Amino acid sequence: MILESRKTLVVVAHPDDETLGAGGTIRRLADAGSRVDLLVASDGSSAQFGDDMAARKRRNTHLDKACEILGINRCIILDLPDMRLDTIPHIEINRAIGKVAAEEDYDTILTHHPGDVNKDHEQVFNSVMVVARPVPGSSIRNVATFFVNSSTEWGAPLANGVFLPNLFVDIDSTIDHKLEALAAYEDELRVWPHPRSVEAVRARTQTVGSEVGVGHAEAFQLIRGLIRAPGSPR
Repeated sequence: MILESRKTLVVVAHPDDETLGAGGTIRRLADAGSRVDLLVASDGSSAQFGDDMAARKRRNTHLDKACEILGINRCIILDLPDMRLDTIPHIEINRAIGKVAAEEDYDTILTHHPGDVNKDHEQVFNSVMVVARPVPGSSIRNVATFFVNSSTEWGAPLANGVFLPNLFVDIDSTIDHKLEALAAYEDELRVWPHPRSVEAVRARTQTVGSEVGVGHAEAFQLIRGLIRAPGSPR
């Protein structure tokens, strides 16, 4: 269902989330001729580097490189405060994401799982659910969440917060692109056995792949999917 998308919007809290969660799928979509745009909600650096604009520029350079590797068509940065999205009124984040989503007739949105330990991820998910609500005339048919190493597995194992994948994408053909894009984020990489190491990310895709009979895969939890009637205008 995801791979049938004409236009996908990937909505994340921070640069690198898109690569960790869906890098292989993004590249598969791009290779198939689909348009993939990326929306990054935060500035991605102020929590770690404060007002150091050189650090922010470096982070954006890493983001640009990752986007090029993954075949992302356009990247939009909202520049909201990193790791402090919960200080922004919910309606303001809704409006900011909604404005971008309204610029194109996206049929699919990929975003964070709400049970992640990172609070920014939860805030983004909540706003995506508002933006993607299935009102008549909406072009958005599919909404799915992904797994982000060092965030999703560290969330509390509560019944309403566990990531329960029900959709898997074979990324055997694009695993190298995912890992190359991850390596572009020099400031975010860690040494094995940290889950944000290249080795751990590869291992995750291998584990998920083994669960569905392929070499490497990315897992998604489909929140909503709609198969439209033949002849539907969207």
